[in-house]
Amino acid sequence: MESTLIWSVIVAFLAIVIVRKAVIIVRQGYEYTVERFGKYSTTFGPGFHVMVPFVNRIGQRVNMMERVLDVPCGQGRLTLPLAEMGLRMTGVDRTPSYLRRARRRAREAGLDVQFHQLDMRELDFDGEFDAVFNWFGSFGYFSDEENLRFAR
Repeated sequence: MESTLIWSVIVAFLAIVIVRKAVIIVRQGYEYTVERFGKYSTTFGPGFHVMVPFVNRIGQRVNMMERVLDVPCGQGRLTLPLAEMGLRMTGVDRTPSYLRRARRRAREAGLDVQFHQLDMRELDFDGEFDAVFNWFGSFGYFSDEENLRFAR
């Protein structure tokens, strides 16, 4: 019984922290401007506004002219918001159905994003990108030797 209560408190605390980081509350008579890449890109009026915290932090810290590789990109869940912020994004994934969805979503949003069907262990890029993102648990599924080869 005590362990259930402890876990409930931990989950509630984490939920509060996540919501606090993701929700922006703008008081009446004020505006909140989100600056990305040295440009003012979004201004929020009064009310509640939800932002993806880590995507917003990246948008505040990465230069707009940077070329970024997202590997594996899946369906573009993070590739596309970063492209909307002005990054020149390229996504790599080995699953054709994910890439079809990502391309369709990019086309519908009017974004110029390159998607390639490749195995992340066999990338043939050399110096084309200023940054590479490998989100969440997309790394570590291979043998130690293959993980090391990918990381280099």
